[in-house]
Amino acid sequence: MQDVDITVIGGGINGVSVAAEAASRGLKTLLVHTGDIASSASAAPATLAGTHLQHLSALDYFQLNSMLDELQRLRTQAPHLIELLPVTNIAGEAIKEKGHSLVEKYFQGLRDKAFASVCGDKLSPAPQSLAARIKPSRLILAKAQQAQKYGAEILTYHKVINALRNENSWQLELESQQEKSEPHKTLTSKLIINCSGYWANELLEEVLKVKTRCHATKEHRTQFFFKNPLPTANNLYPQNFVLKLQGESRHAYYVYAIDDQVLAFGPRKCDQQGYEECIDLMQDFIDTWNNNALKNGLETRLTRDHFIHKRKAKLALIADPCSTNDSPMTAPLLDLDNPGKKGVLLNIFGVDPALHRKVAQQALDVLQPFTKKRRHARFTDEILPGGDITQASLAEFIEALCDEFSQLPRALLHRLAHNYGNLTYVVLGHCKSVNLLGKHFGHHLYEREVRYLMDMEWAINADDIVWRRTLLGIEFNPAEIEALNAWMQANQSV
Repeated sequence: MQDVDITVIGGGINGVSVAAEAASRGLKTLLVHTGDIASSASAAPATLAGTHLQHLSALDYFQLNSMLDELQRLRTQAPHLIELLPVTNIAGEAIKEKGHSLVEKYFQGLRDKAFASVCGDKLSPAPQSLAARIKPSRLILAKAQQAQKYGAEILTYHKVINALRNENSWQLELESQQEKSEPHKTLTSKLIINCSGYWANELLEEVLKVKTRCHATKEHRTQFFFKNPLPTANNLYPQNFVLKLQGESRHAYYVYAIDDQVLAFGPRKCDQQGYEECIDLMQDFIDTWNNNALKNGLETRLTRDHFIHKRKAKLALIADPCSTNDSPMTAPLLDLDNPGKKGVLLNIFGVDPALHRKVAQQALDVLQPFTKKRRHARFTDEILPGGDITQASLAEFIEALCDEFSQLPRALLHRLAHNYGNLTYVVLGHCKSVNLLGKHFGHHLYEREVRYLMDMEWAINADDIVWRRTLLGIEFNPAEIEALNAWMQANQSV
């Protein structure tokens, strides 16, 4: 393996964004991830980036404005990966978010005007209460493709097992995490950027042998998926809006659609004390749902039988001398370690999927005295792979796609468009009939798409595809997953 300028350790949203930013500045970049790309805590298949008035309620205009800037940029760069949706109650009535205590009194009558002035031309239209439904796993993959386009090497299923800090560089040893044995890879890297999330402490202490002023603390979070119990005949499902369910206390749940059959909430803090805590959260959500349905005159009830999947992840929070348990740090933190003329290390603690681009840009700006590479203005607003949709909206793009591929199932085309955007044309090629798509693995997953994911998105096994790139694992049974996995292993080099 050739020597590199920067080694980025960690394939979550921070890691791929940093790799893309570094490569765009002309730095020879390597990204190393222990598992699959988009398998980390920041890689939920779908989640919310809240832009309702919680930031305004905290008088945090800067954070709100920064969030809106990034969400608006994402709408331009990858319109298939984000939808700005109004927040409603379970009956479909619009909700206005309100502040608390003195803040609410002070802003009463001024709040809507203030929100409109902050949003301004950033969000159009600007509903009274808004939430952004984003697809972090697909965003991570798009950023990885962008990094690769600029020359970065993406090395998945590899782990840094040894590191030696030399004068102005690091010597690294990498080990393959796949079953088939591969020789260890060694390389020299001028700089390391640690984006390894909850593995940061182990990496620092056991591999890099570095002590820093801050470290990561693990918090277990779980995302729940359940069958939509609402009557779709009356269009009462949150496909085009987000449900806010208010509990007995000030605690609330936000529910969003994965598709028109499956809903989700979370990720929420859960499993910290084990399985029972997860069950308690599920039951509290069920009670909250049913109480809200009852108050709004709906007969639909939710039970545990509706729940079909839980996605667990370990989120790395920031433990820093400047923060306490009562006032934790919420924004990502950059920690530069540069003793003398030894190899440079930059640690990134914490993550905010909506602010990943700014974190990456700041990280490479911090390292500019060492790299001598400035940012390129054109990269800031560059369209992400799949985002070059010429139609006015994703809905119009999908209709054009359905017209052109009229012999293919509409459900397939809808899913492909939402997953890959304009790269749907790369996935399908000239295959305008089902017979040309190759082997059918079930649930509208065909050989043509699987080969694309193996060739272009680093997919190695069935779990990479059905849980991180498509979320079809909710529909696949174990036998179907095993058949897909067997086919992929047999066709790795084809």
